[in-house]
Amino acid sequence: MNKYFRSALIWSAALALSAGIAGCVPSDRASVSAAQPGTRGESPAPGQVAAQALTPEAVPPDLQAWVNSQGGAETPASAIVNHADTTYLAVTGGLQPSGGYRIEISTVTGRDGAWIVAARLVPPPSGKVVTAALTNPAGLFWLPRLEGEVRVRLDDTLLAPARLPTPVSAHAAGPTPGTAAPDTGAAAPVPSPAPAEIIPADEAWSTNFRVTRPRQVSAAEVRLEGKARVFEGAFEVELWAGGRKLAWAPVQADEGGPAFGHFTHTLTVPGGVPAGAEVRFIVESAADGTRSVELTVPVEPRKEGVKR
Repeated sequence: MNKYFRSALIWSAALALSAGIAGCVPSDRASVSAAQPGTRGESPAPGQVAAQALTPEAVPPDLQAWVNSQGGAETPASAIVNHADTTYLAVTGGLQPSGGYRIEISTVTGRDGAWIVAARLVPPPSGKVVTAALTNPAGLFWLPRLEGEVRVRLDDTLLAPARLPTPVSAHAAGPTPGTAAPDTGAAAPVPSPAPAEIIPADEAWSTNFRVTRPRQVSAAEVRLEGKARVFEGAFEVELWAGGRKLAWAPVQADEGGPAFGHFTHTLTVPGGVPAGAEVRFIVESAADGTRSVELTVPVEPRKEGVKR
């Protein structure tokens, strides 16, 4: 498909989402586990609290507006609003190829005043009739107030929620009528979060890249390898040193977003790889074609006498 036609098509779909996402998901309602908005999920395990899926009208207007603003966003995101004894949480799944996707929360676990919300993006069941358009699924959730640091782990992606201001108007301290809060039971000891995500020493991560450190394999070559979650699996790399771009190449992963696709590429640098070189991983917006550097990683120099 022509690149510019594709971008226009996606941008049109994104605009449609922006209008429809006020209902959380353009074609489907958000849910948490087996619970539907207004119903109770399973009781939380010790050290955890329960989440409750909500309808858009049950959350503060600022959070609704934030969800609307994510209509054309390619990558997952999250936001929270604290009010009285309630935390309202929104999680979006990033650009998906059709309707029918939804966000579920499996656990909310705390330790030492910090919290990890474990969520997942659930694809539509096989054979289900869904909207034939790009969508950005979103889920809205009620939680007992979470103090301290909050992180959302959506499948393999760790998100730091945007903190929106507490609403000035009196908003329900729990779900609105018809969306009763879950029974969290007796007060538990301060719950504990899952361990922080540890990035291996020889890797660099961003929202959409998991990259092994680029390695110089010859006088004029740099080996790249990792995983990318980008539209149609396509992105670009540039090698920079001393404030100058010395090499550029398109790269193709073996799978497009929303999944992580594996890639390998040997980047040739005319004139040789200088000391202090770095590789920039560049993504192009599917909505408007703008390019941005998402990840910059220094090149590991070649060790003389070492075969790779």
